[in-house]
Amino acid sequence: MTLTFFKYPSLVNHYAIGKERRIVERLDDLWYSTEKIHGANASVVISRDGQWNVAKRSGFVATGDKQFNGLKPAVSDGVLKAAADIFSRFPAYDRLHIFGEYYGKGVQAMDYDIVADGKQDFRVFNVLAHREGDNDTAYTVLGMQELNWYFSAEDLVPGNQQTATLRELLEKEPSEKSLLGGASEGNVYQPYQ
Repeated sequence: MTLTFFKYPSLVNHYAIGKERRIVERLDDLWYSTEKIHGANASVVISRDGQWNVAKRSGFVATGDKQFNGLKPAVSDGVLKAAADIFSRFPAYDRLHIFGEYYGKGVQAMDYDIVADGKQDFRVFNVLAHREGDNDTAYTVLGMQELNWYFSAEDLVPGNQQTATLRELLEKEPSEKSLLGGASEGNVYQPYQ
């Protein structure tokens, strides 16, 4: 199977939520929050037959790309095992796009604990499961419960994963301290389902 790149959609910043009708209409729906990691948006694309590659926001990582040369080794065995578990449970899925944040020494200037150790890491924040049908192509987005079921806490973006309405989450001040050490970049909010 040929691996295909899929670009992660742009996020809406907290100050622009009021301008996004699709979000304003869901202010009273259930959402969850996680910490925003200061790093680089990245993904792992993996096929049912075990082929996999890594990508940055604009496409697959090319040989010699200095900022992303540590991305593939930063993808844990736990992420690959989670993908295998998802494929075994859902035989219709033929490809997974595992989106996350790549961070650590040499990725972005930050004061996370991992930088002092000279390491990089990849943390998952979303998974899109691809299914090719006879007449259509479909994607399924895994929700918070599925992410917590398949991935360990060490492989997911950190956060309290507090669940509330989006309106309630937006009323709370984010922590100034990161769970990764140093200053926090804020929170990311996603629909519970």
